[in-house]
Amino acid sequence: MSAPRSRRLWVAVQLAITAVAFAVLAATTDVPRLRATLAGAPLWGIPAASVLLLAVMWLGGLRWRLALLAYGAQQPPGVTRLFSLHVVGLFYNTVAGGVGGDALRGVVSREAFGDGGLAKGLAVVLVERVLGLASILILVSAMLVWRPIPSLHIAPSIAIALLSAVVAALVALGAARRVAPHLPSVLAKHADSLPELQHWPAFGGALACSIVNQMAVAMVGYVLLSPLAPSVSVADTLTLCPIAFAAVFVPLTVAGGGTRDAAMVALFAPLGVSDDRALAASAQIWVTYLLVSAIGGLLSMVTDLHPPEASSASQDG
Repeated sequence: MSAPRSRRLWVAVQLAITAVAFAVLAATTDVPRLRATLAGAPLWGIPAASVLLLAVMWLGGLRWRLALLAYGAQQPPGVTRLFSLHVVGLFYNTVAGGVGGDALRGVVSREAFGDGGLAKGLAVVLVERVLGLASILILVSAMLVWRPIPSLHIAPSIAIALLSAVVAALVALGAARRVAPHLPSVLAKHADSLPELQHWPAFGGALACSIVNQMAVAMVGYVLLSPLAPSVSVADTLTLCPIAFAAVFVPLTVAGGGTRDAAMVALFAPLGVSDDRALAASAQIWVTYLLVSAIGGLLSMVTDLHPPEASSASQDG
């Protein structure tokens, strides 16, 4: 099967799963009540959340640059360019199966490593994805240690153990190339394919930036949920929203639609948030992501996706 045909098939599967997920939610939700809740949501919610999400994209650009510096990039692009590529990447992640944007960013980031940098660029984008997932786990674990939520039934000791495991995994990721010769052949092959980490402070900065990034993502949820459920605190959203938003790491649906909605309902129900309020907030989150990804689509038409050298060569030819 050709790559374009496989891509179209995967998008069709995503659309089908998204439709089924929303159908199940519609069948188990008081739809008229949901409509009334949405009608009562403040008009400023989605615009404010969109601005926050763009700030998340800017932080993503900063994290990307720090990750490139950590792995020895010779010509790292500026944060502004990486921010625009992040927004374009969100568009392709939305329409091309959750990883299309990452593949695009990996190809583009080869400019940071000079000749032969394609593999390194793709590897750094993969590392960046790992940092994003790790930062979710770190943020949630730290919040559960600081302010446990009884309804989750997760003891602080478990959260501390998870936090320690994530930190250990990140150290292992950074040292992968150095320890590759001492690993079993199956693991050594993957570890050796990663570029060598050359600057630990930049790696730590990328992780710190990623944690702040996830806090900003959670605040997108807070901006949209708090007007509908005033009893939900900032601490609650910093703990629960990252878990719900992690649905985008499993690209089974379009922009996490359906899976994130179900997670929002399940996670906030023990805090007294009704299904219609959780779904109303989640629906607005979905619209926010679609709006910002649409901006990425527009940017893709005016953003040069080729390295400067490639652009100059094509013009000279």
